[in-house]
Amino acid sequence: MTKIFSFIYLLLCCCLATQAQTSSRNYILEKLMLDATGNQAITTVTYYDGLGYPDETATNGLGRKGKYVFTKTEYEVPGRASKEWIPGATSSSSNYLSFTDMASSACSFFRDGYPFYTTEYDPLGRIVAKMGPGSNWNNAHKGIIKKYGTNVESSVKKYVVSSSGSLELSGFYTSGTLDLETTIDEDGKTIQTYNNIIGEKLLERRDGDNDTYYVYDDLGLLRFVLSPSYQEEANLDKYAYEYRYDERGRCIWKKLPGCECQQLWYDDADNLMFSQDGETRKKGVYMFYLYDNLMRQVVLGTTTAINSSCRSALVSYQGGYAGLFSSGYVPTEKLGLENAQLFLANYYDNHSFLNGQLVKQNASQDLATTSADTKESYSKGALTGTISRTTDGKFLVSAIYHNKEGQVVET
Repeated sequence: MTKIFSFIYLLLCCCLATQAQTSSRNYILEKLMLDATGNQAITTVTYYDGLGYPDETATNGLGRKGKYVFTKTEYEVPGRASKEWIPGATSSSSNYLSFTDMASSACSFFRDGYPFYTTEYDPLGRIVAKMGPGSNWNNAHKGIIKKYGTNVESSVKKYVVSSSGSLELSGFYTSGTLDLETTIDEDGKTIQTYNNIIGEKLLERRDGDNDTYYVYDDLGLLRFVLSPSYQEEANLDKYAYEYRYDERGRCIWKKLPGCECQQLWYDDADNLMFSQDGETRKKGVYMFYLYDNLMRQVVLGTTTAINSSCRSALVSYQGGYAGLFSSGYVPTEKLGLENAQLFLANYYDNHSFLNGQLVKQNASQDLATTSADTKESYSKGALTGTISRTTDGKFLVSAIYHNKEGQVVET
C-alpha cells in the first residue's frame, strides 16, 4: 500500500502562478503522491462557481502521457445539476476550460454529440427524467422516467405487528395516505415504491404485480420482509424474513426464508458476543467473539455453553501461558464457556505473542523477521499475527511485519 500524502489548497479569487489556474474561479487543488519524493503525483483541480458548487474538474490521473482530463457539471438552478459531462475533454494543463472548449473537445474525443448525462426536474425539484450519454440513447429517447403520486383505494395491503410480535393483515391503506414513486427504466420495466409519511418503504412493486412488503413495529424497526411468493402462499417460514430486537434496538433474532433462526447476544458495549444459527444449534454449540479494548476482534471460537447475561466480551492481553487456549488473552468477565475450541486469534501492535505458549506449540519454524526495513514500532495499530485452526484441527501461525510507511514487507 502506497503512503498517501494529500495537500489541499483552497484559493479564493487568487492565482497560483506555478500551476497557472484561472484567477476568476475559486478552486481546490489536490495532489496524491505516488512516491516518497513527490516527483510522481496525481493532480486534481476542482473549480467552483460563484455560489460554491463544483463546476469543473481536471485531473491527470486518467489521461495519457500526463494530459489532464476534464469533467463539467451544469446547473439549471443553484445546486440542481442538469447536465454532467463524462470524462473526455483533454488539455496539456489544468487551466479552466470554457464551456465552448469543453463541449468541442468532448464531442470530438467521443465522436458523439451527447457525451453527457441530462437530468430533468419538476417544479418541486424532484427528478422526473434522466438520460444517459450517447446519441443512440438520446435519439431513441431511451431514458429513465420518474413519476410521483399517491396510493389508490385497495392497492396496498396493510400489514402490522401485533402486541405479541406476530404479523397481522389489517385490510388496505386508505387512498392518498402513501407516497408513490414510479420508476420506468430504459427497457420499460417499472418499479413502484410506496412510502409512508415518515419515509418508511412499505411496498416495492415491480412490473405491476411482483410485490415485496416491508413491515415495521411501533418503534420503526423492520420486523418482516415479505417476498413476492408470500402473496401466493402466506407461509412465513418459506417466504419471509423476520427480525426481533432487544430493548436497545439490537437485532437478537432473525430468520431467513427456508432457514432456521439465528440468535445473537451482545455485551454492554454493543459488541456481538455469542451467536447460534441452525447448523451450530444441531451440533449443540455457540460461536463466541471476544475483543480488545479498542474493539478489535481478537478471539473467535465455539463453546457448548454460554453466560448470556455476561456484560463484557472484552479481553486483556497478558501473554505467556495465560488466557484462553494459552493465547495470552484473558477475559475480563465470566463468559460461561464450556468445551471451548479456538478458531481464530488475532494479534495487534507488536510481536510479543510469538513468545506465547500457543505459538511455541504450533509453530514449526522461527517466525522472527529477516527484513532490515521493519521495526517493532512500525507495527503499532496494525495486525501483526494470526493463529487459525485448519479443517484438520491443526493450527496455522503467521506473523506480519511492516515498514515505516505501514506497508506489509514480510509475513
